[in-house]
Amino acid sequence: MSTLWTFGCSYTGEYHPLSFSDGTPNNYTKFKDYRGGTLPEVWPHRLAKMLDLECKNFGMGGASNSQIFWNFCNVCDSIMEDDIVVVGWTQLPRFIIPESLDPNCRGFSPVHPNGFEHIQKSTSGFSKETLGEMIVEKSHPLWATVIYDWQDLMVDFAKSKKFHIFFWSSDSKIIYDDIHKLKNQKNYLLPEAKDGVISHVMKTGGKTVDSETKGVVQDYHLGDSGHQKQAELFYENIVHNLGLEKNKLL
Repeated sequence: MSTLWTFGCSYTGEYHPLSFSDGTPNNYTKFKDYRGGTLPEVWPHRLAKMLDLECKNFGMGGASNSQIFWNFCNVCDSIMEDDIVVVGWTQLPRFIIPESLDPNCRGFSPVHPNGFEHIQKSTSGFSKETLGEMIVEKSHPLWATVIYDWQDLMVDFAKSKKFHIFFWSSDSKIIYDDIHKLKNQKNYLLPEAKDGVISHVMKTGGKTVDSETKGVVQDYHLGDSGHQKQAELFYENIVHNLGLEKNKLL
């Protein structure tokens, strides 16, 4: 059986019900409790079932675009002929820095435009002011062209190994602002999503965790209906672009 490989940030990754260091449950734990102890499948697993494929989901909450690209590079040798790959890019300004100044450090800390208070200058070497200035710099649309260069490389690699690859973004500044100018048009999912895929999913009937819980869990990632709608939309695009016969059991 062929495989669906998915890469991205928290809009691709699994729900991870955890607790913070003070014991406070995170939003996914609250969502699980609200649903009576279960969490819905995220869209990669639903899409894999629709396509009759196995699923390997490498979505990672908080990931930057460079981490998403690296995650693909780390496993690309294992992707086989006729497999399908879906890569979801994240916020353009996200970037990573080493976790500490220690030369033996082997890990990275993500820096997000909506919060980096956890990063201390004493360990990272970066002040809050510097990180804020770097976010402004990383927000420049020129950085999207770096992603498009990665895409061209990934498409060429996919052709050499005879697998199929598709791209989308949760940030409308990547792909959807420039989609008619880009190469490899058939490799983009939901080209009509002018405001980004997540907004498009919600406009077409998908809901967030916040909406599904009526505000009890204030989290704006996709809920059950949102993941179902995203899987359905991606399925329609992929089947059309690859000229596949639709699954008659759906």
